[in-house]
Formats: sequence, C-alpha cells, structure tokens
Amino acid sequence: MAVCEAGPDCSIVCQTGCICVQDPDTGECLCDCSEDEPGGLAERKWGRFSFSDSSQINVVASDFPIGKFAEVLGFIRGEDAKPVPKVSGIATVTLKMTGATFGDVVDELVRLSD
Repeated sequence: MAVCEAGPDCSIVCQTGCICVQDPDTGECLCDCSEDEPGGLAERKWGRFSFSDSSQINVVASDFPIGKFAEVLGFIRGEDAKPVPKVSGIATVTLKMTGATFGDVVDELVRLSD
C-alpha cells in the first residue's frame, strides 16, 4: 500500500503509487493513485490551482510514475509558472517536499528524470 499525505485533509491510500499536492495557504488539494483504482483516479480531488514559480506547495509522492508526476504538475501549473517538461519512462518517484516553491518541484522532477 502507498500512502501520501501532503497536509490536513489532503491524503490518499493506493494499492500501488500515489501523489498529493496541496496549496498550504488555501488548503486546496490534488491526490491521485498511479493506476485507475478505487479511491484513486475516479475519486481524486482536482483543485483549482494557479501557481507561479515562487508559489509554495506541499508535494508527497510514493512510488509514483515519473511521467505521470510531470502530467500532474503540468495540470496544476499556472500561466506564470515554469513550463513542466515532458518526461517519460517507467521509473517511479518517492519524495516529500514541504513548503517548496513550484519552480523547485519542477527542477527536482527534471533532476530525477536525468
């Protein structure tokens, strides 16, 4: 079981991998499982985020596919944020970044994909 918790009322438990992203200022949350499974894709919370590169976010991922991680960041990025590069592969990501800027999270994704 994979457990991801990015903050209060922002968590998910999945059979395989998971990710949660939370805006600590508003509490808005996005959580997803790596596969379409109960409690995952069909039931995820898609927040209406709008981030610049300096926006602070909490991100927790556990055995989450790196390409899907990039898709999640691409979905939630704001118009003023750094573009999220296309990343592919079968590698999975496990990380926890609390109070990180959106730009730092994108930079970490790029570093992990190298």
